[in-house]
Amino acid sequence: MTESPLKEKINQAFIENDRLQKKLGIALDKFCKSIVKLCEVCEETR
Repeated sequence: MTESPLKEKINQAFIENDRLQKKLGIALDKFCKSIVKLCEVCEETR
């Protein structure tokens, strides 16, 4: 038995949402690490 087209689209949207949330989490983590490094450099130059 196959799922209805709408249910399948919703399921795919949830899968895509999870994938994008993971990518966003990684990007935010990298951004935060860059900001921390920048702050450390600024503190060293004072």
